Amino acid sequence: MKIMNISILAHVDAGKTSLTEALLEASLHKDGGSVDSGTSTTDTDQLEIERGISIYTATTSLTYTNTKINIIDTPGHMDFIHEVEQALIVTDLAILVIAANDHTIQPQTYKAYQKLRDLKIPTIIFVNKVDIKDADVENLIMKINKMTEHLSEDLENINSCCEKIAYISDDFFNEYLNGRLNYKKYMIQAIKERKFIPILKGSAIKKLGIIDLLELLSQCSKDKDMRSELSALIYKKDFSKNRKVQTYMRLYSGEISVQDKITVDGQFLKVTKLMSPRDGEIVNVDSVGVNDIAIVEGFDACPIASWIGVKSDVPLPSWTIGQYTCALFYEGGARVKVLDALNKLTSINPFLSYDINEITQEISLNLVGAIQKEVIETSLIRDFNLKVTLGDVTINNKLRPNTEVIDDVIMNTIENSHWASMKFKLEPREINSGFKYETLVNTGYLKQAFQNAIVESLYLMLKTPYQGMLLTDFKITLLDAEFASPVSTPSDFRHSTQILFNKILSQCDFDVLEPLGSFELRIPEDSLKKAYYDLSLKEATITDTDYEDNLVLIKGFILLKHALNYHQSVLSYTFGLGSFNIEPHSYVRQTND
Repeated sequence: MKIMNISILAHVDAGKTSLTEALLEASLHKDGGSVDSGTSTTDTDQLEIERGISIYTATTSLTYTNTKINIIDTPGHMDFIHEVEQALIVTDLAILVIAANDHTIQPQTYKAYQKLRDLKIPTIIFVNKVDIKDADVENLIMKINKMTEHLSEDLENINSCCEKIAYISDDFFNEYLNGRLNYKKYMIQAIKERKFIPILKGSAIKKLGIIDLLELLSQCSKDKDMRSELSALIYKKDFSKNRKVQTYMRLYSGEISVQDKITVDGQFLKVTKLMSPRDGEIVNVDSVGVNDIAIVEGFDACPIASWIGVKSDVPLPSWTIGQYTCALFYEGGARVKVLDALNKLTSINPFLSYDINEITQEISLNLVGAIQKEVIETSLIRDFNLKVTLGDVTINNKLRPNTEVIDDVIMNTIENSHWASMKFKLEPREINSGFKYETLVNTGYLKQAFQNAIVESLYLMLKTPYQGMLLTDFKITLLDAEFASPVSTPSDFRHSTQILFNKILSQCDFDVLEPLGSFELRIPEDSLKKAYYDLSLKEATITDTDYEDNLVLIKGFILLKHALNYHQSVLSYTFGLGSFNIEPHSYVRQTND
């Protein structure tokens, strides 16, 4: 049996979860669940049921014509884009769902398509809700073709499909000239090579176009990798009902079985419980083979995007980094329980992090957006039985040292009780150039283990806020170092690095850097005056204004602090017709204006 892994992507309310249910129903020949009734197979979290939206990726499976299709249903809201990014690292083919009654392509759809394009993931576009009265399918397909840079075509238009495939495939071109239109095998190859993007039309609710989609998916399945060595990539972690960590991984080669002992970073991990998706359910299994999804209980220390066994040649996306922060308030005496809960949440979600103010000891969370804040707050209250409140969402600024400092620490002194001496030079770098480290000490003198300890300590400290902000845009140079043989250890160099780094920072002046975003604002023409007025008040820089699909498209740059919740204002003054999409771009020096 062939196995393939697909992800379903879409903007909010386009119908991707309904499409998942329709695919399951058609293949399993039984009634599926629904989002409206809270009975869908993939939206099982209580908050997902209450809100009627997907918050987490969910994995299910079906079998069709001797092909097992693992389906990863992804969230559509921008606040959960990291969930989409996790799914894409194990995706063979993606279904991008676009609602026919939207009349335009939503910003989230553009972003999803760009990620699929950048990762070179074969894609099928499913135009959903074609049965709705105000659907404008023909106009929407024109816009889809423009978005895909003319790689896409409606499969109902056979002549146009043949023309595009003939342009792609020389073999089919010769057959096409001779009047033979057996194009399907060439089309499947073009889809796999991401040279052609088929468009199917249908309705998930009315079950239109579902069998056609299943047929196409089964034809696009890939052959198995026959290598025997285990190669598996972790893409998701969550908690079971008994609060144990469950680790989801896709096998690129080899096999994993119950009782296997696997070496990860020098330690043995035993597979005590193994599960896999099977026909709409997650079931216990004895083994999981190549291309399939394995769910292992445990493996807590293995982060998302890490490999089990040997690495395979799989491109990873650039992860979306949260630019927002909010304070966490809790009742007295609950600090230990709160920190324990946060550590458990961050262990399964690499895109959630928290900071502790070194002076006030206050806890703050780093977030992608406001809805993510609500989800975390609800989880802390419901899942961990904590009485907490999260404050207003603000912006994550950074600190840039702007002073050159040279200093040292001497081993076995009051200042530094560890057996390691070293001298650092700190130099400011250009804004947005990041951190750089250089050593002028030869490894023939200071052995590699000591050098590695210095680097590890520095990078660990870069993850720790200083004066409530992360440090960036500076260079540390190791000018000199001494050790005492045979007593010095790598641990001495780690601790001495921390002491010297903090000593140097105490002598620095700093620039506060604010995050700048690039935005796209789409509005009806009669809202143009209001938009320009708002952007002026928010000190935005407009770089381009154009027309796109009967809307005015304004592009430019704006400080993220001025863009908080502006998408809600746009929806309000455009009566739901406008959209505001913003992406982190760079950092700029904070002014005193």
